[in-house]
Amino acid sequence: MKKEVIIAVLLGISLGFVVTFGIWKARVALKTLPPKVSLTPTPTATSSLPLAPVSPELVITSPRDFGLTSKENITVDGKAEPNSPVIILTEDKYYSTISDEKGNFSQEIVLIGGENEIFVANFDKDGNDHTASLTIVFSTAEI
Repeated sequence: MKKEVIIAVLLGISLGFVVTFGIWKARVALKTLPPKVSLTPTPTATSSLPLAPVSPELVITSPRDFGLTSKENITVDGKAEPNSPVIILTEDKYYSTISDEKGNFSQEIVLIGGENEIFVANFDKDGNDHTASLTIVFSTAEI
């Protein structure tokens, strides 16, 4: 009986060391992670709704992010690198257009009922991609 108690104590101590070592390794690993960076801009005092997250080379000017519309067809307007391809992905389709000499682009898209995640991508002359996204809610309900 004394032998079983000693073996149980030794196994318990060993298991405690294993668990403690695992916790210590996890804490060290978490401390070395880079801080999280938010890609979503915070609203400013001049706007009540946040703008869509964009890269400096791609700006969506219309519609506003988190907008509500009762129209199935809307137009996505923006500014990108001049004369470059712009791809717009919706919930069920994709659209492509080319920005004009000044970098402006405009594309009519079709929404589905409910929340629509819209992704816009632009490719510059060096082949680098720039992306932005926005959310539009399409509803025909009377408010």
